[in-house]
Amino acid sequence: MRDILVKVVGLGALALMLIVMDDATKLFNGNLKFIDVETEVSFWGRGSYQPDQETIERTTRSVESLIEDSEEHPSYHNLNASILAWMAYWEVDSMARERCVQQSIAAQTQAIESRPAHRQSWLKLIEYLANTNNSGETEEWARNRLAGLQNNTQNNLRK
Repeated sequence: MRDILVKVVGLGALALMLIVMDDATKLFNGNLKFIDVETEVSFWGRGSYQPDQETIERTTRSVESLIEDSEEHPSYHNLNASILAWMAYWEVDSMARERCVQQSIAAQTQAIESRPAHRQSWLKLIEYLANTNNSGETEEWARNRLAGLQNNTQNNLRK
């Protein structure tokens, strides 16, 4: 009886270890993919570099895959917003440009929902809002929210 119990516990521990290793492998692979995409996007707009359409599509697919695997990861949404903002910047058609800007705002807003006290995310949202025709009240709201974060930070530092 004791041998059976030891085997069952051992198999349970092995199964748990395999699940943890699988999750760790997925996380590691996701981080590698994220670093690859983030590095690529960091070069966009530097000097005269503009990626070709194939690179933009591959990068977009990669970040969409990351978001699909981890929907609430704010860094993935920040990166998606950045890609969309660059696509808007390079877009020649004004309607398509506005769609890209609106999508970048939506992606940045998703990032903020997961990490509402992240100052840089609010700064990026304000930057993207400044590039749209309909930002008025929303941009003012975002600026006020950012100012509130700054005031909270300063008050906390004084304590």
